[in-house]
Order: sequence, then structure tokens, then C-alpha cells
Amino acid sequence: MERTMRTRLRAGDPAAFSELFGEHAQTIYRYAARAALYRATALIPGVRLVARSADAMNRQGIAVAFDADGERTEWIFDAGSWPSSAHATT
Repeated sequence: MERTMRTRLRAGDPAAFSELFGEHAQTIYRYAARAALYRATALIPGVRLVARSADAMNRQGIAVAFDADGERTEWIFDAGSWPSSAHATT
């Protein structure tokens, strides 16, 4: 009888930990890289948070904005799931 992943993990099976890590590492790295990007962006002088913003398709979200040379660039994120939904320059 094949043991479930949960049973294998609870039993301390090293191969189960390796499989689990292999399956989920890419997701973990992607979120860690995204978090690092947000932290680095926040350190740029002139960058600010826009609580309510919308792109050209009227998708609502939270934006990180930067004004330079008379133009505003916004990275707009879905407030619920945080993936970048748009990039707008006005």
C-alpha cells in the first residue's frame, strides 16, 4: 500500500521532503523575488503608493507610482491577489 505524502512527511521521510520542496520551490522563489522587488522599489526616491488606481481597461487596484519628467508611471496590482495587472504611463 502506498503511503500518502502527508504520512511520509510526518514519518520524516527525506525523499518526501525533497519531492515537496521540488514541487513548490519555484513558487516560493517567485514570491520571494517579488517581495524583494517591492522592497527595492519602495527605496527609490519619489516612488509612492496610490491606494486606488485603474488601468486603461478600468481594472482596479493598488499602484506604485513614480513621477519623472512630467510623466507618471504606475505599476497596478490587483488588491486581492497582488499579481501585476497593468503598467501605465501617463
